[in-house]
Amino acid sequence: MLISLTFSFRYLQGNDISDVGIDSHLDELPMLEVLFLHNNPITNLTVDAFENVTNMEMLLLHYTSIWELPNGLFDSNPKLEYLWFSYSNIHVLGTTVFSSLTNLRELMLDSNSIPDLHVGMFKNLQKLKTLNFKNNGIPEPTCCKMCGVPASTHIDFNARPLADTHLECGKFVTVQ
Repeated sequence: MLISLTFSFRYLQGNDISDVGIDSHLDELPMLEVLFLHNNPITNLTVDAFENVTNMEMLLLHYTSIWELPNGLFDSNPKLEYLWFSYSNIHVLGTTVFSSLTNLRELMLDSNSIPDLHVGMFKNLQKLKTLNFKNNGIPEPTCCKMCGVPASTHIDFNARPLADTHLECGKFVTVQ
């Protein structure tokens, strides 16, 4: 697939894309900031899938069939601010898959099959404003699993927001 190197937005939703990686669909795109890949039957994201889109700020991959988000998937995307994986059939999250996303503001992982979260997996997300994990079967979050999430983050678990309380390591804090 040939995509112009000068585009900053790519709308590729609904194109029957099933694999995303350097060898399939994403050559070097130095100017790309927004990538819409939702509503595709994507089942596989190789660990190098977004290696050549280092200026990406928004990635929408909801309504796909992605099983796993592996460690290293976003290591080349520190500018990413919005990441949507709602309704994507995700079962596995790498323990450090989000660690390089220091500018992330919105993480939507609702309505997947994620059974639990890893301890400290959000500790580098200091700009996070919205974290949505509802409808995954994830048990009530513990302080260790939510350690590092900013107190101002709106957290949504199990179809109800954690609006008035926020988890910090070792204590519950009321958010004003």
